[in-house]
Amino acid sequence: MPGHWAGVLSGLFETNIWYKVRQSQVQGDQYSEYEFFESEITPSQNISAMIKERTQSAQKELEKEIAEQTRVLSEIIKEISSPIIPVIDSILVIPLVGRYEELRAEELLNRTLLNLPRYKAEYLILDLTALKGVDQYTLDFLKKFVRAASLLGSNCIFVGISPELSLQIVESGNKETQIPCFSILQQGITYALDQLGLEISPKR
Repeated sequence: MPGHWAGVLSGLFETNIWYKVRQSQVQGDQYSEYEFFESEITPSQNISAMIKERTQSAQKELEKEIAEQTRVLSEIIKEISSPIIPVIDSILVIPLVGRYEELRAEELLNRTLLNLPRYKAEYLILDLTALKGVDQYTLDFLKKFVRAASLLGSNCIFVGISPELSLQIVESGNKETQIPCFSILQQGITYALDQLGLEISPKR
């Protein structure tokens, strides 16, 4: 902003006079000194510019806040949509919910691999009951998931496989057909417990 408007009229023509404060007794200077100069900017133009500048600044702050809230919400949704559920220290269950495109699939894989050593999971049960839109990418992702988990010492088990999905896996020629598969989660957990030499028994 070039300065403050002084509103000086010269003859019959309006002249826009602005001034700058160079010295001010209010600010502790020994005397006050002002510089006056003519400007083509009218007070209304100056006010409009101020309003525009403040509006743009407020808009940027709002966009920044919305972006941060969206990021936090996105992280929460990711955690909820594909949670890692420990049954016991050696067995984890991961429900695969909805569709898995590249970004979501990689995020789930990375988060799982980071947590496997912490849980010391020997068996990783992938619940495919709510998996949607299975295509070749999804099948390749499951293959990649199984291989990555095996490198960390975890064996994968598939549960909740529909007849359609089982047919897709067989037709794709994936070796995932050799992975233990069960129709319901309880069967998968029972199988994993049996492999570990454990069982669930009633409390006496």
